[in-house]
Amino acid sequence: MVVTITDQEQRRGDLLFAAASEFAEKGYGAANIDEIAIRAGLGKGTVYLYFKSKKELYLAVLQSVVAQFNVVAEQVLAMQATHLEKIQVVLETFFSIDESAMPFIQIWVRHQFQNSPEFADEVALIFADLQQPLCEIVSNGVADGTFDVAEPSIVGYFILALMVMLVPELQASYQMPILPKDRRVSFLLQVVGRILGIKG
Repeated sequence: MVVTITDQEQRRGDLLFAAASEFAEKGYGAANIDEIAIRAGLGKGTVYLYFKSKKELYLAVLQSVVAQFNVVAEQVLAMQATHLEKIQVVLETFFSIDESAMPFIQIWVRHQFQNSPEFADEVALIFADLQQPLCEIVSNGVADGTFDVAEPSIVGYFILALMVMLVPELQASYQMPILPKDRRVSFLLQVVGRILGIKG
């Protein structure tokens, strides 16, 4: 079965990408609907055919991030693999994210780790649907005796925070040493193995 994308879906996707880029670069307050329309190659009036306001567009960007993350999370959790192999897939997937997706990731990081103040209540509702595969993988590993760690959900978030720390584009400053991209997965697997009480 061939899935086709309608012109309307394509324009909405273009708007979300343009908006993510604008919001990531300038923040919500300084972002401009005119600039978003230009980035998307559309007229300003067309933006309002899809989104009633800048706020609605911003929240739609976050909803898009959650939806994309959840697709990946479901795929990883459904794999027939060991818990550590699943963690490795999460790491490999995260560190191989296409540059074009970075604006979406930057906006997610602001809310997940930096306590961004924009629309906290609405964002909390959106993030309530965000799956946390690392938390589930670690919890399952503790339950079956593979991992030996207290507070598995917190450890899952801790691993996620470590992943974000290793991506320079997601940091406010570049004072932390930059680990080459090709060493990030192996480095984190080593650290995670120790955190989770894996010997070897």
